Amino acid sequence: MSRNLLLLFNNYHQDDAVVCIETEQINKLLDFTFTPARFCTAHELVKGYRIISNSKEILAEAQHQKLKAFSFLINKN
Repeated sequence: MSRNLLLLFNNYHQDDAVVCIETEQINKLLDFTFTPARFCTAHELVKGYRIISNSKEILAEAQHQKLKAFSFLINKN
């Protein structure tokens, strides 16, 4: 998975090795947190007037670059 991260440190003189270790740890945490099952738990798909909670349909629709007309992914949070 490709992602962009912005890391802010309060110590300007961080060693590059420390920054690398911190980045790896954050990536591991994000890989654990952002799974397809958790994505489907946190989202619902609205197609027209229907609200869909089916994981297969949510993942299929989320893979498209652009959602179809009158389709929305809604975060439950």
